[in-house]
Amino acid sequence: MSGKALKRAGAVVALAVVVAGLLWLILNVFLQNLGRSVAARVNSETVYSNEAAVYYELMLDEMEQMAGEEFYELTILGTEPEQLAMDRALSSLVKVKAAQSVAGGTLDEAELSDMAEKVEQLKTILGEDKLEAYALDDELLTDIVTENYLVYRYEKNADFILTEIATDIETAMQKRYETYDTQDTGVYLRRVKVQVLLFSTGQMVEGEWTSYAEIQKEQILETVEEVHEKMMSGRLHFKTAGIQYASETKVSEIPAFTEGEVLCPDMDEGYVYYGQMDRELADAIFSLEVGEISDIIETQYGYLIAEADEFSEATVRDVQEYSSQLQRAKENYRSQLVEELREQRLDEEWERLVSESTVTLYQEEFSKYLKENRP
Repeated sequence: MSGKALKRAGAVVALAVVVAGLLWLILNVFLQNLGRSVAARVNSETVYSNEAAVYYELMLDEMEQMAGEEFYELTILGTEPEQLAMDRALSSLVKVKAAQSVAGGTLDEAELSDMAEKVEQLKTILGEDKLEAYALDDELLTDIVTENYLVYRYEKNADFILTEIATDIETAMQKRYETYDTQDTGVYLRRVKVQVLLFSTGQMVEGEWTSYAEIQKEQILETVEEVHEKMMSGRLHFKTAGIQYASETKVSEIPAFTEGEVLCPDMDEGYVYYGQMDRELADAIFSLEVGEISDIIETQYGYLIAEADEFSEATVRDVQEYSSQLQRAKENYRSQLVEELREQRLDEEWERLVSESTVTLYQEEFSKYLKENRP
């Protein structure tokens, strides 16, 4: 055999060895994964149940920390906590996997070091029993931490969204502050010192005002009418009525007096600005004479009876405080808008990516895996 033939033969043998090695590696991976429980497939990636179990454990831990809110929600949904945690875990996992098409990238040295620390933190959260039960090694945990970090980094640096939501922000700002920017400051700052009786027709439930049933509101109105008639006839003093019948007598504690962005600094002493009140309430009170008792005033929060003690115009201090508070209110509202609209836009982006992805969930298989392996 010639030298050239020998070289060709050697090359063929070397290539065959490489191919055999690759085939063995592929076969070895296949055999390792054969029979493994699958929780989901997202595009071309197979997500095994032990990876999904990490999301499940973190979600369940978060729910337990927010037990009051979560279990209130569960009573409404009629869902078991474990089932809700599994649903949310799979949803979060799918979002992270789908988001890698835009959020992927490389990490610098500082980020790599941070990932190593976060892996150790994740190990501590999971505990040795779960690490062993789910066969979680450092490589898989690093992948999980890194993918989630890349999504977080993308969200944090997605400044292009600010351009997209700029018009919405300005429109919302203009709508909210149009009255403040166009009205006469002197009118807003007209001040009254007022005594007030509130007869509540509802209550705050988790930050939302909830009205009582109509029959209960009718009974309250009958009481208000009786109290008002006694006051007008001089048979009942204003302060006595407050002690015996009213739900609240401090203007600073009554929402109808605090609807404006700029609040009077002396509210605890009974002073209130025209502009910070519900408009119908303000017109009713500022139409009174000093010492006059109002008719029954109906508001969203209940029935009011008011007595005006003193009227005054804006002071220099009022104008200065007004300008300062309004500026702070605008800055706070703009920051709130940016955060809310930015988060909303990102949620829409993730929903789009998920909807454009090929997703298959194996919930029964994942549920079975958790029952058989969770310590």
